[in-house]
Amino acid sequence: MKQVYRGIYFMGFATGYYFLKTYLSEKKKSEFLEKQRLNDIIQQQRMEQELVNAENAFLKAQINPHFLFNTLDFIYHQVHDSSPEAGEAIIDLSNMMRYAMDAGRNGGVEVLGKEIEQVESLIHLYQIRKRGKYCIEFQANNEVRELYLIPLVLLTLVENVFKHGELLDEENPASIRLWEADGQLHICTNNGIAASNYTIKSGHGLANTANRLHFAYGEAASLKSQQVNGNFQVELSVPVDLLQRPAPPVPSSIKIDRE
Repeated sequence: MKQVYRGIYFMGFATGYYFLKTYLSEKKKSEFLEKQRLNDIIQQQRMEQELVNAENAFLKAQINPHFLFNTLDFIYHQVHDSSPEAGEAIIDLSNMMRYAMDAGRNGGVEVLGKEIEQVESLIHLYQIRKRGKYCIEFQANNEVRELYLIPLVLLTLVENVFKHGELLDEENPASIRLWEADGQLHICTNNGIAASNYTIKSGHGLANTANRLHFAYGEAASLKSQQVNGNFQVELSVPVDLLQRPAPPVPSSIKIDRE
């Protein structure tokens, strides 16, 4: 009887322990699920708020450029007759801003020829400011104009030249060259270093460009910057195979009016 009693005692104790452990486990699981449900609700509310913010930003993005371009058009017609050079500068600026806002809508890339045109406009604007005193050479072979590259890369490299370069030395002009060789697109900028930037380092513009290139093309893209014989040099190379015409975009029922 003692053995039977002892067996029943331990069986009851084990059963109670099992049910207690199961209860605690289910309670913990229930608390986790409740916490997860609350997190999902919070995440959904956050996404809805971000959607509202995005819609507001989209509306502002439509209104502000429309107002800006209309204003630039008005200023152009007011100054063109009295100062044709200023009028042409306004047109160049307007075209560059339109390109910057529309860039990347063609599958995230743009034909390089369009950005080359914007670079030529940018150089023209800087030359107007300095009365043509900037010493800079720009060369782009015809074959590279048909390639497709993520937008604003070339413009960022050129802007870096104007920001940090010494461009008034006729014996050491800055250069920007684009060419295709060995199955690679090559972009190279070379410029003297302005006295105020003698200890020049790669800034945020080049760092961001390197990140964008890595995200788009992985290890196949290379962007290097270094000082060579007192000049600051940036070299970019991307395989031409990755820069071919993208697939056409999927037709959408949403029509955006861009004036």
